[in-house]
Order: sequence, then C-alpha cells, then structure tokens
Amino acid sequence: YTAEGQLAAGSVDAVVAPGDLPATVGRWLGLLAAGDAPSPAPVPAALAATDPPETGWDAVLRARAADRPRAGAYLDAYFDARLPLSGDRCGGTDPGLLCGFGVREGRAVAYVAQCGTATRPAGYRTAARVIRLADRLGVPVLTLVD
Repeated sequence: YTAEGQLAAGSVDAVVAPGDLPATVGRWLGLLAAGDAPSPAPVPAALAATDPPETGWDAVLRARAADRPRAGAYLDAYFDARLPLSGDRCGGTDPGLLCGFGVREGRAVAYVAQCGTATRPAGYRTAARVIRLADRLGVPVLTLVD
C-alpha cells in the first residue's frame, strides 16, 4: 500500500510532500474560509460563439467540434483559484469528471463538471461526496454538464 496507490484508488485527494504540506493546508483553509455573499454565485461566461446555429445540424457540429471549450477551460476562466477533489472513497476515480472547490470573487464555490465522456459510477459517487461536503459547509455548487 502506497500513498500513490491510494490516490489511484480514490481513497485520498492528493499526495503531498512533507515540505509542501503547510502550504497545501494553507491553500485549502484559505479557499474554504473565503467570504460568503448573500447573492447567488455568478453564472460562468460563454467562451465560444453564443449566436444560435442556423440549423439543427450546425448545432450538432458545433457541439462535436474538437476545438470547442471544455469543462476545464470554463473552470479556469471562472475561478480565481481552485483545488481538485478526487475519488469516491470506495476504490474508484473517474477522469471524466472534475470536482473540487474554487474561489470566485472572494467566495468559495464547489464544482462538479463533466469532461465530455460518459460518467462512471465512481464519478457519480465523487460528485455526491463533493455536493454533501458543500452542503455541510454551506457552499454553493456549480455544475457543468458536457
């Protein structure tokens, strides 16, 4: 049993070198202690064309375009800083789902984002874990479905 094996099995969120531990814990505490605002978190801005496609087939082609922005691009553009959570704590991970917490305009926001692939059972369990944690912390959740 190694730390890296536990990471691959979804039992831990990260493997951190002892020298990096204070900075990592500091980033997490700073992120989760971010201020709260009474208004809803802002909606992500569009990163690609927003004009309606001329035909249904044009919509399909736009959705399937290899160069269109994916979930990671939206998360990078939306958050000032973000830290990932990984694994379902039952032995699985899903590389097709990005989950974690970020800061937007001084406010902590949890996120669950599909990456354009089929979500596996481990991904659904990881998403449920992040959503339960966000509920316990009173943090809003941003979901992106691709």
